[in-house]
Amino acid sequence: MRYVVARYYFDTIFKEQAAEDFVSGLFNATAPLEANGLTYAVGNVELEEHQNYKFIRGTLGRLRSDESIDVYNKDARTFEKQDLAEVADRLAEFLIEPSTHLIFIQEDYELKPHTVINKLMKIYANASQLGTLKVDFVLQEGDVYEALKRWDKVRTIKFRDLRPTNPSSKDSFKEIEDMLKETGSVKTDITFHAPPKKDDEDEVGLNYDSQLIRQPLALASHGYGNAKLEGEENGKRVEVKTQKFVRRVEVDFTKDGALERIVQEVEEIQADTNEEE
Repeated sequence: MRYVVARYYFDTIFKEQAAEDFVSGLFNATAPLEANGLTYAVGNVELEEHQNYKFIRGTLGRLRSDESIDVYNKDARTFEKQDLAEVADRLAEFLIEPSTHLIFIQEDYELKPHTVINKLMKIYANASQLGTLKVDFVLQEGDVYEALKRWDKVRTIKFRDLRPTNPSSKDSFKEIEDMLKETGSVKTDITFHAPPKKDDEDEVGLNYDSQLIRQPLALASHGYGNAKLEGEENGKRVEVKTQKFVRRVEVDFTKDGALERIVQEVEEIQADTNEEE
């Protein structure tokens, strides 16, 4: 099974209490979640430990309540309709690692990761009045640069919701993070625009190798913000959101070593990224 990786945070100053509310909300969620005429529920929530990590593992299910089967009544020698309990026609697993705020969400072509995230946000909203739960995807940073290298030029890069990490900086974004911390900003938007084209000159795009662009992109790639990129490729305008480059991991929980593979991914994401630069 393939899982995408994301990172969650709370837009409140009471982050510790918010984190506790989120965990308790997951274990205590019983009410179905209604959305767009569909019903969802969270189940199979349990705590699993591996090495020094504690994972909250659960399943989001999409429910149907209009299912019935024909049951044979041997005394009356008749077939009778019997309504079934609410049937889950789609399931998606998720794993949450609270110390790093990382979420692993099973990919399903009908029950998409965005749907799982939206339902987790709803569970938190039902459990706490402390701000809101927000989620950004963790990215394959190298894939972002491979895409930019194919472009003729980069015209605009819009960073949204950049924020300091918790607890420590990585070398690849330490300077931009230090500046964010110095401002006291909990989330920051930054937009870079290439200069406009002049009639007698070739259009000049942004220098995406600049540290002022590379550092916030590294920060966003670790799940502490997101970005939208606009430019030109083969003479055509292109626009890409960074979630296109979301990080994925293959894990089979029917086999031994599944949690060990998740732990390995957590540690790779949290490790310093000097080699990527």
